[in-house]
Amino acid sequence: MRTLLHSTLAVLFGLSLGCSVSSESSLAASPGGASGSGGEAGRQEVPEALSFEPLRRALQPREEIDLTVIATPPRSYRVRFSLPVGQDDNPSDAVLNRSEAETDESGKARVLLTAPSTAATFSVRASVEGTVTAQLGISVSDAGVATVQVQPLYTGYREPKTWVATARAHATCAERPGIPSPDGALMAFSPATQVPVLQDVPAGIPVAITLRSGHYLGGCASIEMLPPGPADRPQVVEVTVLDRPIELAASELSLALGLSAADTAWSFLTKEGRQAIEQALLGASTSDVDALLDAMRDELSGSPRESWEAARQDELWDTVVSQHWGSTAGTRLRTPVLGWLATGALAFAEGEHVIDGYLSPVDAKSAQLSLTRVAGISAADAGFVSPALVGWSAKSDDTLVLGTDLYVSASRLSTGLGQVVALAEFPEASSAAEALALELGCADLGSALEAAGPYAACDARCFTNQCEDAVAAIWLRGREATTKAPAKLGVTAAGAARVGDAAQVAGVSGSWVGKLTVSGVVRPTGGPLLAAEPPVPTK
Repeated sequence: MRTLLHSTLAVLFGLSLGCSVSSESSLAASPGGASGSGGEAGRQEVPEALSFEPLRRALQPREEIDLTVIATPPRSYRVRFSLPVGQDDNPSDAVLNRSEAETDESGKARVLLTAPSTAATFSVRASVEGTVTAQLGISVSDAGVATVQVQPLYTGYREPKTWVATARAHATCAERPGIPSPDGALMAFSPATQVPVLQDVPAGIPVAITLRSGHYLGGCASIEMLPPGPADRPQVVEVTVLDRPIELAASELSLALGLSAADTAWSFLTKEGRQAIEQALLGASTSDVDALLDAMRDELSGSPRESWEAARQDELWDTVVSQHWGSTAGTRLRTPVLGWLATGALAFAEGEHVIDGYLSPVDAKSAQLSLTRVAGISAADAGFVSPALVGWSAKSDDTLVLGTDLYVSASRLSTGLGQVVALAEFPEASSAAEALALELGCADLGSALEAAGPYAACDARCFTNQCEDAVAAIWLRGREATTKAPAKLGVTAAGAARVGDAAQVAGVSGSWVGKLTVSGVVRPTGGPLLAAEPPVPTK
């Protein structure tokens, strides 16, 4: 007779036959060495791993047996032993002769187990500092044991990677429902292409046989009684395996929406933005020259403003600016801005991802979409309202469906894209407004206004500063042109979900369709959708 973990486990996981290891030593080990020495004051060294020596048979009731645990690397460690008690472990009246033991120079520690008086399945647990642990499944039977080949019956949509079969004595599936059902003390493993074989399952009593792959699909079969049988003649138990419903409340995704090649909605949006910006650049002024000088005046208030306006009339500053700009004076302000905006709008034709963001669950029915980038610039620069509430659901075939409404200012989007172009043209500038001031030659213009005639309140440097401030105000006026009348993007998306180990959505591949409403005109849009779990932050 043999215990639960056989050569299948040894082949699959490289573990010693008959033991189940759970080690977190990589977390507990100190940077000072492989042994994990150091750490907090007063804490002993911890090993890299613990494992039980194989126990190759089931036990008889009240049988006494030495169990040996091995610590790696071999050093002196204080090992604690226990008999976990719970719905999945029932040691009954089993007894350990000690709760602690020191490992010897070979890294071994021993404990004497007295088996319970009745048939049972349970675990013996060993741990060092509560961080490095090992568990050994024990089977006790006075009616013999059976070898069980656990055959999965699965017709779902997911791809099993491995199979984990377990057995719980004196149990039924109804007592511990769920997908997957909780593991029992006896365990066996196999690749997905094979079937796991449980050894030393107690015969003659009710047994719950569970089967799972990861924690995203599983099933359970209640067996009223297994007849004893030889190890080389396994009894087949079929277990119907079901998909665990997708856990949207535990799903967090990095989301990317792309554009189809024939999409024209976004070019329409940016065109509307440019038209609104062009009007806003002039404001109530009659020309580009008038707009600049009006904005310079409007930076002042009270008597300084009145004095400045009087000097403008007396010294013919409108004529000075017109002559300084020459034949292009009529559109000197608007031409570079509109050029930057038009070039910036091409980002939608070139970018694979029109919208990038993160989906964080609110609950099983909704999530929060925090936008990060739009057409290569930050969502804030692009004028999108973020975050947005998203409704989502998962179908039984692992299709994820979501929908939301996004709002964007066409003028903010256009200026955000245009700023990229402006800064490429004027790398010494830190903003589009600074780039525009350089384009208009505010420094030379300040000198020209000073030379036009005496004005005690301002010299060339003062005029330059006023010009730069006015240009910043004009750019802002253009950026905010449509803010009070944002465009609406209605998004509906669906895709095949890739399910993670805990039934969370680990990735999505699909498509989205949208309706972009701009100034009452609705344009269709859409393209591919991709999503994946965000990378784990590195320390």
